[in-house]
Amino acid sequence: MGNGSRLVLVAWLVAWLAMSSAALAQEEPPTPPRLLEAPPLELPEGAAPIEGGAAVELLLTIDATGAVSDAAITTPVRPDVDALALEAARRMRFEPATRGGEPIPARIRFRYVVTAPTPPPLEAPPPLEPPPDPLFEAPDEGPELGVTAVVERDEEGAASRITLRGEELTTVPGTFGEPLRAVGSLPGVARSPFGLGFFLVRGSDFQNTGFLVDGFPVPLMYHVGAGPAILSNRFVDRMDFYAGNYPVRYGRYGGGLIALSSDIPDVDSPLGEASLDAARASVLAVVPTDDGRGAVAAAFRRSYFEAILPLVQPGLELSFMDYQLLGEYAPDDRLEVSFFFFGANDNLDQSGQLGDGGFISEGSRSRVSFDLQRLIASVRIRPDTDTRVTLSGMVGRDASGFDAAQPGLGLLTFELEAFFAGVRLDAELTMTDQLRARAGVDVNTLSARILGTAPVPPGLGEQPRPLPTLTTSDASVGVVEAFAAAYWEQVFDFRPLEISAGLRVDVMRYGDVLEPIFDPRVVSRLALAEWITVKLASGLFVQQPSPFTIFRVGGNPSIPPERAWQSSGGLELSLPVGVQAFLTGFYNRQWNIARATDEIVPTEDGLRRVFFRADQEGHSYGLEVMLRMRHEGFYGWVTYTLSRAERWHPGQAPEVFGFDQTHVLNLVASYGFDGWRFGGRFQLATGRPARDAEGARFDADTGGFVAIFGPRGPRVPYSHQLDVRVDREFDLGAVKGSVYLDVINVYFSELPEGRLFQYDYARSGLLRGLPIIPSIGVRGTLQ
Repeated sequence: MGNGSRLVLVAWLVAWLAMSSAALAQEEPPTPPRLLEAPPLELPEGAAPIEGGAAVELLLTIDATGAVSDAAITTPVRPDVDALALEAARRMRFEPATRGGEPIPARIRFRYVVTAPTPPPLEAPPPLEPPPDPLFEAPDEGPELGVTAVVERDEEGAASRITLRGEELTTVPGTFGEPLRAVGSLPGVARSPFGLGFFLVRGSDFQNTGFLVDGFPVPLMYHVGAGPAILSNRFVDRMDFYAGNYPVRYGRYGGGLIALSSDIPDVDSPLGEASLDAARASVLAVVPTDDGRGAVAAAFRRSYFEAILPLVQPGLELSFMDYQLLGEYAPDDRLEVSFFFFGANDNLDQSGQLGDGGFISEGSRSRVSFDLQRLIASVRIRPDTDTRVTLSGMVGRDASGFDAAQPGLGLLTFELEAFFAGVRLDAELTMTDQLRARAGVDVNTLSARILGTAPVPPGLGEQPRPLPTLTTSDASVGVVEAFAAAYWEQVFDFRPLEISAGLRVDVMRYGDVLEPIFDPRVVSRLALAEWITVKLASGLFVQQPSPFTIFRVGGNPSIPPERAWQSSGGLELSLPVGVQAFLTGFYNRQWNIARATDEIVPTEDGLRRVFFRADQEGHSYGLEVMLRMRHEGFYGWVTYTLSRAERWHPGQAPEVFGFDQTHVLNLVASYGFDGWRFGGRFQLATGRPARDAEGARFDADTGGFVAIFGPRGPRVPYSHQLDVRVDREFDLGAVKGSVYLDVINVYFSELPEGRLFQYDYARSGLLRGLPIIPSIGVRGTLQ
């Protein structure tokens, strides 16, 4: 048994002992606040009318006396209505939340329903059901006041989770309105080179961070060329980011996790929307059903880079498009069905730059393409207030292609096509006030095939052939993978102590591997006071190898799954004026990491090449700090990450990881008033470690120089970057919308990404990152 497994078992034993002792001193669970009075929302004389049924959603902090100490808009309606809702919220009175009969502070989500043309008396509003969300407590009864309040609590089974909603999803500076790009400013996330949409989390590699859409994995979430996300941000209801120790219902990723939940915008009448910016145009439509229990929505987006780039970069072709279709219907309060179809297509061709008239030579070419489709269907059942069941299915297809050629080096091409299918069954059961459980099954399959052309390496024992005699060969290889998992999570809620103990069992089948893997995980929280909570978490995680590493031709079908042990501990604090503070220390250990090799080993059939070995190990450790605030039109956060990541394999001393960044600081702030919103984001990050060329030798076979690199260690300089964003809302009667200006790298910082070397490696210079990138866009909505 490895050291990681032993430490996990010790953590489990300590957690169970703590649970047993806490059971002797059970406390009554808290009761949510109850609304006593709320002033009406009265539009001033001359104000523009508003559609009936519109609702302003707020996040309210209620003190122990029942007064509202802080209010923030999470789902706006219109600037003047939002301002009235904030003013009314501050005059609300509640019967305070209690625990054990004693009043306590609480934080709740609250919806104010606006009626047209003027609000009716509060004594007889239409009933409003809260959105089905397992992260919310049951709402307090109070329909006579025309509002619904739900108590927000931390997610059980997750060591830490950062959720972005509403304006935080679409107005963070430097993101061009893309929700996922905001992840780059969160704690534990290192700076990504060239602003790519892949994230390095807590010292892990890019592929260790998973992307999920409605519980199912997708390989990427961004278009090529630092483009936008492949999903319309209008269909992203929420984004949950887990830097580590994510819930047991998720698996097959050894690092962090980003989970998107799709939804259709809530409208009472058909809605049409169009937007336009410097890179692309998009359209969107939403049509609700007559009975208000469902809706259908569609979106389409297309770039027009191909019309602009030739003017500034002759020979460069770049284009992308994406499309989505959603539908949902709830025949009653206990059943809801939905589907989500989405796809994306990307093409990047640099052949015109490399070939005729290019800067390299005639005959060179370089092309990359990608195509993706997914269909997800779900059925959600609530047979009673204590049980929720969700059954989801997914089918999908990916296709990608690559061509590269240079004179004398032959042709390298591949065309990959993969088909996916998956099913999930997730159930939640409330047994008692102190016992809750989650269980489920998660199955995914993959069938992939590559058609390729590549240079033929010299035979074993042969001398390398000179450059002019290099030959190529066509090949076709395939792989089939199947992954099935079952999980159980038991929550023991003995306030002030809460323990979530879970077990996930994965069975992985691919190549020559058939292996069951047991991943126990535990998360505990202890509320020392109403404003401070201690959290501890530990668990095992597994990730399947990349399909490219397990092909029988050019791969190794015996590579075992990659493993990780993650542990973290820290504090969560709720401070005055809506400030939240998080302090987290972490330690991650990884093993069975695949690495490329050029080894030759003896077998029963003679000598053979080994292209990959899973013998690399690594660890990372560090500290994360975050201060976050939402208050009356303002949101912002400050994050600082201190970390160290190392890698090694047998016979090698630990070496700093190639993407390690010791210090990463982010400052994000955005403030909205009177239809305007101004924001800025600043990032300061340690440079990545690089290798210096200690010399070079001339290779007569290839006619070029081969570098002799030293150990990794010398870093490129620090990077620092400022992004700004300005939004302006407009109302033209039937058409409402906003105009924005978003500028990345305002003062044209150098942003070092690595080193470039002279042809003989005698001199080197810095590889610069993104230049100043401005984007101006407009979005208009017709409803």
